[in-house]
Amino acid sequence: MTDKPDFRAAIFDLDGTLLDTLGEIATACNSALARRGYPEHSKDAYRKFVGSGAKMLALRALPDEKKNADEQEKLFAFIVEEFARVQSTIARPYDGAVEMLTAYSEAGIIISVLSNKPEKFTIEAVETLLPGTDFFKVCGGRQDIPLKPAPDYARKLADEMKILPKDIIFVGDSDIDMQTACNAGMFPVGAAWGFRGPEELKKAGAKLILEKPADLIKLL
Repeated sequence: MTDKPDFRAAIFDLDGTLLDTLGEIATACNSALARRGYPEHSKDAYRKFVGSGAKMLALRALPDEKKNADEQEKLFAFIVEEFARVQSTIARPYDGAVEMLTAYSEAGIIISVLSNKPEKFTIEAVETLLPGTDFFKVCGGRQDIPLKPAPDYARKLADEMKILPKDIIFVGDSDIDMQTACNAGMFPVGAAWGFRGPEELKKAGAKLILEKPADLIKLL
């Protein structure tokens, strides 16, 4: 990989990076599928379904013969309802994540969250499971800004933090996150503890891959 980066700010993905939400996502989506009369998936299958927002999750979860825009919208609506029901009841912060975020704040590093999870759910999850963390801003998927890996929201966040992209690390567990970092001109740090694993992160352009949240403290 490369020497440790110099940085003044850090943007974190949420699901699979700060929070272990896989079981919660699987529960919500499987409940939505059951309501539509479709087969459910294993928890492990959702590792590949997530990362591109709830609408894409709906499409990926549908049976092959039902993958069309109409069924996608119907399942998406049910997923949103089920997310609201189970939000923050199963998910938990990864071991060491809270301590790492505290260390970053105490070191004067500006920290933010950028997720493709709908913004309402992103903010609620952070407020419930990472209370008191000194985030500059918590951002999620919105209709008026392209989702990751488009760099738009990441660059907007950099402007609001008043930090140049080159002075920001972007930490995430998927190819989407690494592509976002590269597209935005930020330093991509792969979270190997998340949903996808180190090989995907490396192929997607990660310049540094870490094994656990506590390893991020070593970058300070």
